[in-house]
Amino acid sequence: MPGEIVVTLRDEFEERLEEFREEYGFYEQDEVVQSFAVIGELLDLVFIGDEAAMTMSLLKEVIRKGTRPDWSELNLGAVSPDPDWREVWRSIDGWDASSCPPFLDELHDLNAFANFGILPIWDIHADNQNHIEVRHLKARFDDSANPAAWVIRVCDKIERLEKLVSHGADGASSLFYLPNLRQLALARLKLDDGQPLTVQELAILSGVSVKRLQNAIYAQSEGAPSVSKSGAIAKDGVDRWLNDRDYKWSLWKQVSQLYPLSANWGRDIEYHAFDELETHADYVFVPVASDGTVFHPGLARGRGEQKSFHVGPKGDEKVIGTFRDALKELSEMETPRWRRPNAESGKWGIVSGQSWKRMRMAELEVMAR
Repeated sequence: MPGEIVVTLRDEFEERLEEFREEYGFYEQDEVVQSFAVIGELLDLVFIGDEAAMTMSLLKEVIRKGTRPDWSELNLGAVSPDPDWREVWRSIDGWDASSCPPFLDELHDLNAFANFGILPIWDIHADNQNHIEVRHLKARFDDSANPAAWVIRVCDKIERLEKLVSHGADGASSLFYLPNLRQLALARLKLDDGQPLTVQELAILSGVSVKRLQNAIYAQSEGAPSVSKSGAIAKDGVDRWLNDRDYKWSLWKQVSQLYPLSANWGRDIEYHAFDELETHADYVFVPVASDGTVFHPGLARGRGEQKSFHVGPKGDEKVIGTFRDALKELSEMETPRWRRPNAESGKWGIVSGQSWKRMRMAELEVMAR
C-alpha cells in the first residue's frame, strides 16, 4: 500500500538489539565471578590462618590480568590479606572486576539469544571484521555462523560450572541466573528446531510460572496449549500462547542464510512478524467432553487400515473411516457423541460433547500418540 512503512529484517534486529542493551544487567557475569568465593570457603575450612583472606585478595588481582604479557603490572607483592573478603566477593561486579574473558562475552550473547532470538555480534558485519579494534572477536564471528551448535556449547559450559559451584558453604544452591539462562536458551533452541516442549520449557519461554501454565491447560483457557499423554506440547500448539505474551521469535535462521554478512545485510529483506493464523491455517473445531478431553485422531479403533471412529448415540452409532469425516458427522449432531477408552479401566464408552474448541491438527496428532 502507498505510504506503508516496510520493516526490514535489519530493522527488526536493530530494534531488538537496542531493547536488549537497555535491559541487560550483566547478572550472569556477576554470578560467575562471585562463585569464585567457594575457593575462599574451602581454604577457610582447611587452614586456620589468613590463607583464605590472602588468596582471595590475590585472586581479585589475578582475574584482572587479561592479555597483559606478564604479571609485573599487577604488583601482586603489594597485596595484603582482606579480612572482609566474603563481603567483597559477595558484591563484586563480574564484568568490571575481571578482564572480561571470552566466557563472559558468551554469556552476554547467549542472553540476547535466549530472550530476543538474536546475536549481538551481527551488529559488526563482515566488512569490518578485519579492523584492528574488532579482530579479537573473530571467534565470535565464526561461531555465529552456526548458532545452534554455539548455543549448545555455551550451555554445556554453564552446566559444568553449575556442577562445580552449585552449592555454597551453607549447602544451598548459589546459582540462579546461570541455570535459568541455560534452560531458557535450550528451550528456545528446541522450539526453533520444531521439537515438542515440556510444560516447564513453555513456561520459561513465555515468562510465566509452571503453575500458571498448568492451570491454563487444565481450565482450557483461550489460547492454552494441549498436552499429550507423554506430557509433550507440539510446537504448533504453543504459537498462540507465546504470541499472546509478546514472544520474540528467533531471527537466527534467516540471518544465517545471509552469511557472510555485508554492511547492508537484511536491509532489502522485508520482515514478517510471526502470524499464527497465516502460518498455521489447518485449524479444526473439536467437541470437548465434560472432563475436558477432546475428540482426536487417536480414538480410532481397530488395526491398520481397518481402524475406524465410532460416533453417535448408543443404538445409532456410525462407524467412520477417517478422522475428518468423523468430525464432520459430529458437527452435524445436536449433541456430539463418540466412543473413547476410559482413563482408568481402558474400556470403551460413549461420551457427550459439552462444548467445542478450536485446535490445530498438529496439536491433535500429538494427543493421539
